[in-house]
Amino acid sequence: MKTVRVFIAILFSIFALSMTSYGETVLRVGVEEDKPLSFRAQGSKADGFAIDILEEICSQNGIEVEYVYSDLSGEISMLENGEIDVLTLGYSDERAEKFKYIEEPIIENWGTVVSLKPSQQISDISGKTVAVVMDDLYAQNFKKVITGMDKEPSYIYASSYEDVFRLVGDKAADYGVVSRFSMAASNEGHEYYETPVLINPVELRYAFRKDIPDEIYNIFDSGVKYMKSDRDSKYYEAIEKWFFIQGRGVIPEKAVWFVSGLIVAVFILCIVNLFYKDKIRKNEIQLMAKNKLLSEKSESIYKMNEKLSQDMDDLRKSKETIYKMAYYDQLTGLFNKNSLNMDIRNMCRQKEVFSIAFFDLDNFKIINDTMGFLQGDELLKKVSSILVRESDENKSLYRWSGDEFVFLCKGMASEDEIAKFCSSILKNFEEPITLKDMNFFPSASIGVSIFPANAQSHEELIKKANAALHYVKSKEKCGYKIYSEDIMDEAIKKLELDAKLRSAVENDEIQAYFQPRVNAKTGDIVGMEALARWIDSDGNFISPANFIPLAEENGLVKKIGRIMLQKSCIQAKAWLDMGYKLSVSVNLSSRQLEDEQILEYIDETLKTSGLGSEHLEMEITESSIIENMDSALSIIEKIRSRGIKVLLDDFGTGYSSLNYLRRMPIDTIKIDKSFMDMIFEGHKEKAITSYIISLAHRMGLTVVAEGVEKKEQVEFLREKGCDEIQGFFFSRPLTAEKFEKLLKEKAS
Repeated sequence: MKTVRVFIAILFSIFALSMTSYGETVLRVGVEEDKPLSFRAQGSKADGFAIDILEEICSQNGIEVEYVYSDLSGEISMLENGEIDVLTLGYSDERAEKFKYIEEPIIENWGTVVSLKPSQQISDISGKTVAVVMDDLYAQNFKKVITGMDKEPSYIYASSYEDVFRLVGDKAADYGVVSRFSMAASNEGHEYYETPVLINPVELRYAFRKDIPDEIYNIFDSGVKYMKSDRDSKYYEAIEKWFFIQGRGVIPEKAVWFVSGLIVAVFILCIVNLFYKDKIRKNEIQLMAKNKLLSEKSESIYKMNEKLSQDMDDLRKSKETIYKMAYYDQLTGLFNKNSLNMDIRNMCRQKEVFSIAFFDLDNFKIINDTMGFLQGDELLKKVSSILVRESDENKSLYRWSGDEFVFLCKGMASEDEIAKFCSSILKNFEEPITLKDMNFFPSASIGVSIFPANAQSHEELIKKANAALHYVKSKEKCGYKIYSEDIMDEAIKKLELDAKLRSAVENDEIQAYFQPRVNAKTGDIVGMEALARWIDSDGNFISPANFIPLAEENGLVKKIGRIMLQKSCIQAKAWLDMGYKLSVSVNLSSRQLEDEQILEYIDETLKTSGLGSEHLEMEITESSIIENMDSALSIIEKIRSRGIKVLLDDFGTGYSSLNYLRRMPIDTIKIDKSFMDMIFEGHKEKAITSYIISLAHRMGLTVVAEGVEKKEQVEFLREKGCDEIQGFFFSRPLTAEKFEKLLKEKAS
């Protein structure tokens, strides 16, 4: 035997030496959750019996290790596709055709079937629900064992043995197929019973991808053989570490041998007692001494088991805490994203008909920014309690992230059912939600996808529900949409327009048009607003309503804003040189307010164009300021400090309106066109417009009315003291050439 060990050691050394040139080799090792064989420990570190042996062999041969984590099914797929190099895997003839197993098994393991209730007969499993790990050999052997039952059990597929224990513990499954090792290592907070079904043992070996270099394969094949032949090797240290650890309820090896020997000795003494009573009496003293020693050992074992019981209780509590953190949302107590992904995967595998509805609050960011994160969290709690009322045994509620929630609706696939359900959800938000004596009216949008009508995988379902949600939010908000192909068509058109717009910006297709602002009393042109217009290379006019929101979304609005500022300043300077005393106003978007270099660019543009700052005005919408109020107000103050006037655009359509007007460092307000459209619909609209003009004047602000199209509107605004008027009544936005012609006509 010693000769054999020496021979194997020599072979192992030869292979180790032959691999010195592989010191930079990185071995991609698949790791699944299979305690105590392999699992992901704290700090993203792989651990387990098989990992210890693998790392020892790699360390001896200068091989670096890179761990890749997934479930068993995913690891097998990655090994087959060459995405990993090696995996600890149960051996079967079928798998041996796909993978390159080492000859020597690292260990054997039995399979077993567990439940929460004692079971005495195999027939008890008939017709029940059994949780199994996808692609697990024990699961495959179990199905062979129970073949021929009156009623086949139904199966729930899990990603690991831990999930199997959880499904059984949560009573989602009646039975679970696991390995004996995982049974010993389980820390679930339930007592599990083994059934009479014992599944044939499986040899666990290192399985390599088929095209692994022979040098790597031979190192592991000979390395395992050598380690198993040496009782002092890392192999037996790992055996003791993972299968004979104190504190896991296993009696120390010496105590086992002692107690076993003692029991045998007592048994022999009883037999001999029938024939040699006198000798037994003489040995009573010796026996009492041994019994005393046994009592001391028993007491020691009892104390050890008592401590173990306490440790197990602490471990169960810790595991319950970790489980809640992994599968429940900490703020609302609802199931979280991890739970949703797992449940959707299971339902997809079982081919059940269902739908998912993504719910998202509209404009939640504004509430968060203005009221603070604590108030935002309180609002989310109240929203979740409202949504819980819409859930039942077939409609589960999850929190996805931020202000997004998801309903998983079993059996719901018809559009009528979905429409009724979504309408019911949205109706809850017609009434205000009260926080700290303030009423909020948070509207919401919902996007829905259906399995299997819209998608057959959990990733596609989530993606398409999100696409439907974003479609609603990009349109009118406060509604719902079931995914359909027209959403994808529109997304494709949007991508095409995005590419075309990027090209237009580079090719200088964005032009500056000018719409005059006139003195309300005299009708003289006193200024103009610069407006971006896009004429493509084919001469087609692209509506700003189509490309401006897209530019805001993709960030091109910063470039377009700089182009408009440059062209507007150059053109305004040219007209000033011609003797026209005008100021030009340029729109500044919320994206530009976030640009740290915007002030530097304004300074540079004024310098290169030669335009004085008193002839430049910046138009900013109320909503742009409120999105990032503190930083926006700081930027506006710095703009005004340069002598540039600031106009508040679209006044009256934002969230704060008059409430925040006193905080905004502005010079002029521009009353939105919506007020002009309603001015003759009733006394209320007239009164509001009159009040806005009067209030602005009392605050020292100039008033410009936008969207003026009728003579009656002009007369009303003059009567109420409006300072300037802008709209189609005087002129549409014009090219620089046509605007100059208009100036000359007015001058003559």
